[in-house]
Amino acid sequence: MPIWRKSTHASSSAARNSRSRPTGETGLWDDLSGFMQLYLNVEVADPYYLPKTRRTIRSFPSDDALRRGFERMLAEQTMTRGEFCENTWLDFETDEEMYEYLKKIHAYLFLDQGEPPQPPD
Repeated sequence: MPIWRKSTHASSSAARNSRSRPTGETGLWDDLSGFMQLYLNVEVADPYYLPKTRRTIRSFPSDDALRRGFERMLAEQTMTRGEFCENTWLDFETDEEMYEYLKKIHAYLFLDQGEPPQPPD
């Protein structure tokens, strides 16, 4: 199961985490769906909130694990725009548009590049 996907069943969640997480990585923010629901959802995707989000995630003890998980999700590209919308209520026309947006989010949040990207209309 992809690293970002939320599971409703405890045993499958534990199995997913053991497969998805590199050895030794633990922490609250390993679950990308939780991160997306809290920090990339429609209510806070506005560029006004993203600088606050960048400061907040840097205070997490597992911010490096979160960055690596985000990078893995971008590399695997197994998430569809519909699945992303379920987590965030942000809707894109295509998966490609969604991944371009997520690449900009990644560059802004983790690499200090560019301006906060605009969410879709």
